[in-house]
Amino acid sequence: MSTQQVRTCVTDLLGVKNDSNVDWQDQRLKKVASTTATLYNVSVSKVMLKNSEELARCHICALIAFQKLAEKYDNDLPYSQEKIPLPPDQVSKLVNIFKRNIWPHSPQKDTEGQLLKFDDTASPSVRKSAVKNARFTGIDPKSLQEQLFQTPSKSRTKSGIQPLKNVDLSPSKGSRSSVRRKLVFEADTENGLPLPILATPKNKTDMINIPQVFGSVEDDPESPLRQSPFRDSPSKYTPSPRKKRGKYNEWNMLYKKYYRPSTAELVTLCNEFELPEEVTATIISEFNNNATYLAYPTQLVCGLVLLCSFVVFNQQRNQDSTIDNKLMKKMAAQMRTTNDEDIMEAIKITKELIDGEKWYRELRVKFDYYDGSDFDNAIAVRIGSMLQDEYEVVSEEQYSNWKRRIMVDLSLRDGT
Repeated sequence: MSTQQVRTCVTDLLGVKNDSNVDWQDQRLKKVASTTATLYNVSVSKVMLKNSEELARCHICALIAFQKLAEKYDNDLPYSQEKIPLPPDQVSKLVNIFKRNIWPHSPQKDTEGQLLKFDDTASPSVRKSAVKNARFTGIDPKSLQEQLFQTPSKSRTKSGIQPLKNVDLSPSKGSRSSVRRKLVFEADTENGLPLPILATPKNKTDMINIPQVFGSVEDDPESPLRQSPFRDSPSKYTPSPRKKRGKYNEWNMLYKKYYRPSTAELVTLCNEFELPEEVTATIISEFNNNATYLAYPTQLVCGLVLLCSFVVFNQQRNQDSTIDNKLMKKMAAQMRTTNDEDIMEAIKITKELIDGEKWYRELRVKFDYYDGSDFDNAIAVRIGSMLQDEYEVVSEEQYSNWKRRIMVDLSLRDGT
């Protein structure tokens, strides 16, 4: 609530047309303004109003401030309720609501602040009963609950509930208060005996290791704690690779699960590696075709950008062998990792995916990218050679299982 709004409401109650005609240095007006602001701030959290009544909240607070000032100092500061944007009866109703919620009343007073009067014949604490039957006048609530809700299966004797005994709490002259039995340390203190001081060994090696002598609970297979069905299994907990890598801000982008980079981020990354426009469009298309089915789409981005960079900058790589290291470092900086194994794993996975794609073959032909050893190895595999690379021999059953998994993945991807 600003000061100008408070002054406007006070001016409306004073009946002054212009704010400049009011002397705000007057102590009475200062108190009214400060009280209005305080009441407004308190009433916001304690009194809920409708939208039509919310406009008059500040005026009502100012009216209460004028009333309190008149009660305390008996001043003749004139004010009126004509400019309050509510009907008069509603204004008086809201004033009572504000007073009741802001100023808590004593239980001995009514809402108007007047003292409650009790009958002279009875004590205020004694309440007259409307029912003359003695069964409902002086009965314990628990006993009444048992009488009302007692069933054959729920009786007072079965549930173990005993009726309350009438105990005379009034003090008698002949009775003596029972003496409390003294504790051990209190008796020693009164007898003048010093408390025993436990001797602490100077060396920790002199202290007895209790689990080492008597055995611990974990080493005892017959212990009830050991045999508890709620006890954790003895198998070791192996945290996930993501948790091993540390806190959230220390994760690298290659293992940020389910994070899919946007097209703008892909274009920015390709521009960082100075890839041509056609290659960038091909990378975005290939990423959109496969990223939906991946848990770590950023691995695919890393592999696509690096493999295309190796092809595009083939001639520069042949002339300078440090370009590969520069590309790897740049990708490591983009993916927020310091481990080259993560990037090599992304390259390996992506190469298996796009090695047979038509666009990747055309890209290698366009930039004259081929490795002589790979070419000789491909020919040797077809015609047979003793110098060809080693390969793993698999059985028919392993091949059928692999083929079945591939077919299931393709059917899930295509939705057939």
